[in-house]
Amino acid sequence: MNIFLLKNKKIYNYIKLIIFVLFSIITIFIICFLSFPYLFSYHEHDYCDLVEYRAQDILGHLSDYYAIPAHSNVVLPTIDDINYEPSGYGGTYNVKLYGNKDEEFIILINHEEGRCSKGTFAYIYSVNYNTYTSCWLPNSK
Repeated sequence: MNIFLLKNKKIYNYIKLIIFVLFSIITIFIICFLSFPYLFSYHEHDYCDLVEYRAQDILGHLSDYYAIPAHSNVVLPTIDDINYEPSGYGGTYNVKLYGNKDEEFIILINHEEGRCSKGTFAYIYSVNYNTYTSCWLPNSK
């Protein structure tokens, strides 16, 4: 056999291997490029869910606060009065309470660092009708 043909065959095999590796790397990069935006949107969705969870948590603390007979006043307590301490991760939150306990009250909560782009979560509870509604209020720019 000719040595020249054997050398060419080895070079040809190396070229095939290099092309295969390049196509594999390009395929991996395309998959990563397509999935990267979904990673960020999922992460943001997690922070927005935490904001809604905090509103439910505050509602539970309000219920515990008014279960004490000495707290039967009409005025809505502050966050410090109900001993609300957010637990877990997620950063810090701006929380505002409006209304009174005999008619309706509103909980407004948003992520202080702005990680949830949906805006401010509003939780409105009507005591007279024992109903609630919740919605997202967009951030003002």
